[in-house]
Amino acid sequence: MLDFKTCFFAVSDSSDRNPAASRDLLLRLDALFRKNCSRLDLDESGLEPFKKEAVNQASKAISAVPRTASCTLTALKFVQTEEGWKALLMHMGDSALYAYGRQSGRLTMLSQRNFWLAGKTNALYQAEWLEAEPGALWIMTSDGVPDSAMNACFGRRVNGAAPPPVPEVHEVPEALLTLIAQENTVQDDAAIIALEPGRMKPVDACIIMGGATGMQEKEYIKRCISLEYRDRNAPVDFKTPYACPVI
Repeated sequence: MLDFKTCFFAVSDSSDRNPAASRDLLLRLDALFRKNCSRLDLDESGLEPFKKEAVNQASKAISAVPRTASCTLTALKFVQTEEGWKALLMHMGDSALYAYGRQSGRLTMLSQRNFWLAGKTNALYQAEWLEAEPGALWIMTSDGVPDSAMNACFGRRVNGAAPPPVPEVHEVPEALLTLIAQENTVQDDAAIIALEPGRMKPVDACIIMGGATGMQEKEYIKRCISLEYRDRNAPVDFKTPYACPVI
């Protein structure tokens, strides 16, 4: 889910018992954040009060997930301060947030894997403010993107060969999916959002993909425009070079 208006981005993965639960969770979260946590500008003194309110709203959305479901959540809410863009990470489960530093050449997991799942608990496992180094890439994934693919994509030597060039932000999803397809392993559903925090640009558009039942898919196909889903009847100009591609 990408809400460009509030700079709120999230990945959620639900079990096969209730595949639509993740979509419902993200829609509920976005509605609550648009109503109560939509601010884009904060001074330093407002960070902790904002975090407290955001965690409260996230808990409301999480507590509404039925007990017959289980969902991971990795979400980022960006705000601009005097020192630049910061993001509040809200996380539970085994989806993940990685950061690749172009200056340091290091890939780091910013989220902490755990067994807390929406539908089983009503609280986030992790909530903290993050700040990106200049030129950094942030990658949000479901557990269908293995660590091996992340390492191969962001600089690990394979069989002694030099690592491939690190992809640009708009190339990250395709590069990762290509690597996953090459692995001789059982493949899970993969969701990927690639972000370049330094290029954040609010625009009035919201996109959500996946996490739907067959009936929901049929309804969305009826509203399909240029092979892209459109939510809230909000027109989206896909020719605009956004800094946040999604697959």
